Amino acid sequence: MKMGRKVYLTLLISLFLTGLAIFDDTPIWVAIITVTIPIIASYWLIVRLNGIGMILVPILWALSVFVRSYLTGTLTLETLKIVSVKSFGSVILALGYVAFTRNK
Repeated sequence: MKMGRKVYLTLLISLFLTGLAIFDDTPIWVAIITVTIPIIASYWLIVRLNGIGMILVPILWALSVFVRSYLTGTLTLETLKIVSVKSFGSVILALGYVAFTRNK
């Protein structure tokens, strides 16, 4: 399987952002779970599933925010609000996607 430039760029960006998270005193394993894996998974969802992948990406990132807060012990009501708003945004994207693709 040949990997293209976009995959390498995605890996580079994920490693850079993971490094920034580690520099910000996030434990290494938490940074890998909540930064590297969601970036790679988001790329895969968008490439493989197209429109549906774009709907699932905000849910993935909302879960990433929740997991990071939970693993670092900083889970608050504000974090839960952020996660719920991000997830609700995905529902809006799903409705828009269904509305626009149904008319074609």
